[in-house]
Amino acid sequence: MPSRSAFVPAGPASPHQRLAIESGQRLSVALGAWLSGQGIELVWDVSASGERIRDIEMISAWASPSPDVEQTLAHLLPPFGLRALVQASPRTVIVRAATGSTSKDTTGVNSK
Repeated sequence: MPSRSAFVPAGPASPHQRLAIESGQRLSVALGAWLSGQGIELVWDVSASGERIRDIEMISAWASPSPDVEQTLAHLLPPFGLRALVQASPRTVIVRAATGSTSKDTTGVNSK
């Protein structure tokens, strides 16, 4: 069952803020907070069955090269065998396991 982000931002976020993930932080939490600050809801729909991972705990810090949502997702998710569907109305990002993914590169992460 997909989980919806329940993060409430502390204040207005800059629409040009880049995603920064700290070591030890879960990807779904960091991504949900960053998107929520831009008025976008995260739906984390990643199965825990088979070889698919449910969430990722970063073991090293990561920062996006761009403040653009689609560019950030394109850099961040594929190495973990994940993909995103960006919907304009309602403003939502749905993260799922990439179908047919052969990515096994988990450098810098702990699967949770």
